[in-house]
Amino acid sequence: MKKIALLLVVFLMFASYVFAENVYKKDGTVIRNVRIIGRNAYSITVANHGRIFNEDIERIGEDISEEPLEEVKGDAVNEVKENVEEKAMIADKPKDELIVDLFAVNGMKETVENTITTLMTQIPDQKKEELKKIVDAEELLKSLVPVYDKEFSKEEVIDLIKFYKSSAGSKLLKDTPRIMDQVMVACVDYFKKKIEGDQK
Repeated sequence: MKKIALLLVVFLMFASYVFAENVYKKDGTVIRNVRIIGRNAYSITVANHGRIFNEDIERIGEDISEEPLEEVKGDAVNEVKENVEEKAMIADKPKDELIVDLFAVNGMKETVENTITTLMTQIPDQKKEELKKIVDAEELLKSLVPVYDKEFSKEEVIDLIKFYKSSAGSKLLKDTPRIMDQVMVACVDYFKKKIEGDQK
């Protein structure tokens, strides 16, 4: 369980550092690939750019193609239309439903289900039926929604969903357990060398 909690913390920390956004200002300027490090009711704080007031911001998000749909050829038209429809559908969803969607793409749902399955294999048969009645993966995931609701805005949840659906997000999910194993080995080796060096 500690390993799962550690992985979740690493996922959240890593996602917040790798995800960059574009800030489109009302005067027509665009600040590209920046990380928003703070928000309040009146402004945002952008790494390396400082504070930008909401009244000066047209929108925050990814690039939108200037090219009209009619000029896009072949299958790309359908892909662009599907992306626009998906974005509209996501934006219309309530935040709590989006958080549940995030759990499906960031590995949380699978982790919870696997944890419950593993737990079931480790308890006596006579207790399994009793546990099945009281433990429900969907219910457990819904109990985690308020944590994410408190920590992330709706826009950030949408951005996280986009990230985990991207090739980089998928790679992060797939490779993090292996990377964390290597990190743990490297940390143990580091401390072992330091301790052995102090004893000489």
